Amino acid sequence: MRAAIDALRAASTVPAKQRKEKASSVVDAVCSHAYQHGLSRDLLESIVQIVTRRNTLDQTSLTNLVKNLYPADSVSSDLVVTIIGALGQGQTKPSAATQAALLKWIIAVIDVLDDATVLSKLYGVLFNLLDTMSLRTPLCHLLSLVTRRKHVRPFRIQQLLELVRASGQDPALVGLLRVYKDYYPEIIVGNAASGRTSFASATQDEWRHRLQAIQEANAERTEQFYAQQNGFKVLLPTGQDFLNSYLPFWDGWTHSEAVLGLLTFVPMQDFEAEAAIVSSGTPDAYDRLLGFYTSLVQNWNHAANSSPETCHTSDYTSQTENFTALTVHTSNTILSLLTSQNHTPLTTTTSILTYYTTLSTLSSTLTPLTIPSAPTLYTLLFQPSLATLSHLCTLLATYKRAFEADLHEPGSGATLPRAVTNAFNGYLMDVANLLWRSRALTAADPNAMACLCPPSVAAALNTHLATLPPILIPDHDHDDGDGGPTLTPAPGTGPDYALPSHFGLANNALTAPLAAAALRDLEDAARVSSRHPPGPVTQRSLYRLARSNGGGGGGLELSWKAYRVRVLEWLAEHGVQGVRDFMFVTMKDLMREAAATATATAAGDGNGGVV
Repeated sequence: MRAAIDALRAASTVPAKQRKEKASSVVDAVCSHAYQHGLSRDLLESIVQIVTRRNTLDQTSLTNLVKNLYPADSVSSDLVVTIIGALGQGQTKPSAATQAALLKWIIAVIDVLDDATVLSKLYGVLFNLLDTMSLRTPLCHLLSLVTRRKHVRPFRIQQLLELVRASGQDPALVGLLRVYKDYYPEIIVGNAASGRTSFASATQDEWRHRLQAIQEANAERTEQFYAQQNGFKVLLPTGQDFLNSYLPFWDGWTHSEAVLGLLTFVPMQDFEAEAAIVSSGTPDAYDRLLGFYTSLVQNWNHAANSSPETCHTSDYTSQTENFTALTVHTSNTILSLLTSQNHTPLTTTTSILTYYTTLSTLSSTLTPLTIPSAPTLYTLLFQPSLATLSHLCTLLATYKRAFEADLHEPGSGATLPRAVTNAFNGYLMDVANLLWRSRALTAADPNAMACLCPPSVAAALNTHLATLPPILIPDHDHDDGDGGPTLTPAPGTGPDYALPSHFGLANNALTAPLAAAALRDLEDAARVSSRHPPGPVTQRSLYRLARSNGGGGGGLELSWKAYRVRVLEWLAEHGVQGVRDFMFVTMKDLMREAAATATATAAGDGNGGVV
């Protein structure tokens, strides 16, 4: 087809008497192919470039070409602009008959344009061509399809009325004027818009039916083509050969994005060769390396689970060992990144969590569920970033759902060693103890690991906390005898200092300000007169607040559990969804408590709320 169009282009520049071959045979071949299969975008543009310029082809050939411009795909805006630019008078413009045929073609393909607004943008150009008698009928038809209220301007109404009067009620102009009158009936009055109109054509309907059949067939072929692909790129042998020769001399930085992109599609193999890749110490090198490992585990997991060769025992074992070697190496690399820096950037911790989030979705018999190592998880848990804490909690909730899915799926539970399950249960217990149960850094519960904090360290921290003096705040309810308020220890300080509860939602350095803000919102909603004193919210301070309500002080009555559930909801409402998700997945009774808290909060009155 490309050769035929090249021959057609050559014939269009040579007078008929000087041609060695008849152009009609080439035109027939092009038209036959276009009618049967449609024209791809580049072929369509090539033919339009020929017919939109004055050439030596006879009018019959040009008309046949335009009538058989069946696009197999959508029509680009550039093509429409090319055709509109070929309209009007000019030595290089095509004949009037060809211009009219091109306008009719635009009308026929108006529903398959890439950008439906391109004709609206060219409205002024089209309207100014109404003076051209040979184009008036298809122009009016096209304008009637494109016209919107913004196009109907007074000067256009006036010009259109003058054209209708001068043409003696031309049916095409009358039809366009009726469209204008639909938008502004109070302006166009009288019999100006009355008369016969003619736009519809049975030939165009047949042409559109053929176009629809061609495009449906092309879409089906495209769908069948993509159905043969597995959706994943495959590295060609030449690419592997290039990497084998280039990597020994690679400096770890030059063209790193392209090199790592190729390496993510290396077929599954002994990981020792992959482990030799070392990136330079640039600020974003760790992030790029982690992104590479994330893509690599995705591709290797797909390769292992979609390859028919893995049905053999030897291949099965090899694939599993290779995948395990990759994840072990990556886990060691991640732990090295976390422990070799005084401060791990947020982008790096996010890349680490993204890698493990990807791993949490790749469980199968060939690639069993892989969890972070305990040092990695607890290092991330104590990062000074609320975003990291929320992301980590989301990751643990995702892992828990994956574990439950594996256990409920027949035969899949065998892929999870008991040691892995116990370790993960220990993670859940430690995080819940830390944030919720006020048992931080303790190993009394089953599977708990005290966040790997040795008992001697925990004892030393407890001893240090016992030496800290309380923070004193004025107590306006009691007089010190000199006319001033009595100074009393602030909530969460002094006798309330305790290591097991020091990392809870109300005391944690990352969540304490937000937990206090959640209580203020509850107090504002309940319109209480007695407010919680400055400082972290504790079980004791809530009890005192409730007693002040009983004594007529107007304080908020709120249980310790209900308050913490409200904090979880408040955090989720303000972008910290992960902590809530983790708690609700880990502790099923919190869902019921959350529903009860929401109902009671809505029922609170202005004289002291009860939750």
